[in-house]
Parts: sequence; C-alpha cells; structure tokens
Amino acid sequence: MDLFREGAIRRPQDVLIGQAPGADGHSDFTLDRKVLEENLAAVTRRENVTEQGGLELMKETDLLANNREFPNFSVEMETGTGKTYVYISTALRLAELYGLRKFVILVHSVAIRAGVVKTFEQTEEHFRAKYPSVEFNWGVLGENSGLSDFSQPSSTVQFLVAGVQALDKPETNTLYASAEQPKLWGVGETGAEEIAEARPVVIIDEPQNMATDLRRQAIATLNPLVALRYSATHKEPFNLIHRLGPKQAADAGLVVMFRHVVPTRFGESC
Repeated sequence: MDLFREGAIRRPQDVLIGQAPGADGHSDFTLDRKVLEENLAAVTRRENVTEQGGLELMKETDLLANNREFPNFSVEMETGTGKTYVYISTALRLAELYGLRKFVILVHSVAIRAGVVKTFEQTEEHFRAKYPSVEFNWGVLGENSGLSDFSQPSSTVQFLVAGVQALDKPETNTLYASAEQPKLWGVGETGAEEIAEARPVVIIDEPQNMATDLRRQAIATLNPLVALRYSATHKEPFNLIHRLGPKQAADAGLVVMFRHVVPTRFGESC
C-alpha cells in the first residue's frame, strides 16, 4: 500500500524538480515554466498516462476582477485509496524540499471538509514523525483563527481547509468584506485578498465538482502558485501526471472489487 501511495506523492515532487527555493521562502518562490514543461515530459513518459510536454494553464478572471493563470497538475486515484492522506503528505514533502509554506485544501462539501480535518487529527503524530523538520498547523476557513493564522508570515507550514461555497458568492461571503482593522503584517484588506497575497499551493479535492464558470473563478481568486487536483473521475484533467485506477488499486489490495451477480430465471448467477 505504501509503495502505491508513494508513487502518487512523488509525482508532484518530480514535476517541481529543479525549481529554486525562494530567498524569502514561500513568498519569494517562483516557478520556471520551461523547467516545469521539461519535468512534465519526463514524468508522463514513464507514467501510465498520455505523454505531455506542454502546460495546460487555467486562465480566468477571478472574482476580484484580476486576470490569473496558473499550472494545474492532476492525480487520478480510485475512491478509497487514501487520497486525503496522499495530498497532505505531498504538501509536507514539498514543504520539506522547496520551503513552500502555504497550502489551501479546497473541498466542495461540509462532509468532505470534516473528513479532511479528521484525517489531520488522526495522522498528526504519523506526519510529525515522517517529516520531523517540518512544523505544520491546520485551520478551517470561517472557524476560529483559521484565516488569521494562515495569513501571518511564518516558517510553519499552514494548511487552510476551505469549502468552495465560502468563495463563490462575493456579494454575500464574508471573505470579501473589508477588515475592520488593518493587519499589522501588511496583507490585503479582505480575507480573499489575504489568501491571494499568500500565493498558496491549492489542493483541489474532487475538482469535477468545481468545474462551473463561477467556481473556476473562485479557484482563480485564491491566486494559486500551482493547483494540484485529486479525483477518481476528472472532468478536466489538465496535465495528468499519475493514475491509480480501479484494477491497479485492487491488485495492490487498496480496494476490494466485487463481482456483479445477476440472477437468472433458474436461480443461477453469471
């Protein structure tokens, strides 16, 4: 099981090989797109996916009227194979290797949001042992100090778990309201601007549920440095860099495949 998960964890890392860590950590990190394209070609050449040599950028005008474009890399994982574990571990690996510190985990439902938080709680000790040099915290957008902790400059890795519903209604979402007091560390006036200024790595859980024009704009409003997309059923795969399909998952013992039993008129099955 760990071998198959490790494959999914390594592919985003492999795509970023050769990127120079920013002098000021995450805030100064830039992506060399030529290097990304070279890495993409090398990764997809050896993976069970279509070979690709060009970046498929998401280009959108966000909900604050800013033009955004950013790379998107997709990981296809069969349901039940530990997708949440994989993308948390991937983020911590990228933090360890490249000094990245800001990660937004974007989900489409309250139930999935609760599941992500539960995974953090259940795996905290494991991940602190696996990545001993990486301090990390997590919070939920709209709860307690989640946004405030995320926005502050820090050497600690900050995860912000966010429901897309908190982003896709700028007329009513409090994220777009101006703060009553300016922040001491000089970030944007609204919560949306604070997140955008952080240029987070955005991890999208089940992106096929965020494919409407409005939700694409909501994703762009986060101003991602890069988006990592995880699903068993990608509607828009962009640059697919890893696939763990049903048969591979079953062969690895990650999920159980059931034979469909169809009764005949004589009580037999086929």
